Amino acid sequence: MKHYVVTPAQFDLTAIKIIKRIVMKMAKIQKQMVFAIPGGRSVQGILASLAKEKGIPWKKIHFFFVDERLVPLQSIERNAAQAYALLLDPLLKKGMLTEKQIHPFVMDAKKPIYGVAAYTTTLKHYGGCFDLVLLGVGEDGHIASLFPHHPSIVNREKGYILVKDAPKQPCCRVSASPALLQQAGSAVLLFKGQEKENAYKLFRDKETSVKECPAKLVQDIADVHVICDFGG
Repeated sequence: MKHYVVTPAQFDLTAIKIIKRIVMKMAKIQKQMVFAIPGGRSVQGILASLAKEKGIPWKKIHFFFVDERLVPLQSIERNAAQAYALLLDPLLKKGMLTEKQIHPFVMDAKKPIYGVAAYTTTLKHYGGCFDLVLLGVGEDGHIASLFPHHPSIVNREKGYILVKDAPKQPCCRVSASPALLQQAGSAVLLFKGQEKENAYKLFRDKETSVKECPAKLVQDIADVHVICDFGG
């Protein structure tokens, strides 16, 4: 696990360099790869800058979402809405990406558990795991829609799971399970902003459990890069 303590001005650039390095390395040995992206403020600058980055083999990348809110497809509250606006639409317009490479979660009330199982099935068509996962960490140490002391932390499913009663609105979400995150080839973990300092301390504290700080789930991933923009 590698830690990068940078200035706020260096934060997005550091993340982009790491992501590009990982993608370029994978592109040499894989015909395709799965890049899982989250929502949230921490990744906004990164997604926007990635859309302008040159040399990334976008044609090899399939995009899935780390988590999503159970709201209508057209809702601006969806994590996909931010990803399309900042990264995916710009790449589509440039012809660097096709719609077939983007796999948003589509809520379907007619399907079992709103279509969550179907999303896992879709991921299985592309290998069943994330080659690279980008994760923003919340002030409480949560990642994806896995929150401290929530039943989702001990869920043993290997794909996507339905999360009910989340402590943040909307309370119903779909999320990568702990096992799915831990199967990732590489992870980039983001602690952005002074308000995340306590979460970072919990993450570094050996006595703190995964239930208390879900971000610690990434410790089982072989290749992890942790970036923060404050001392610690």
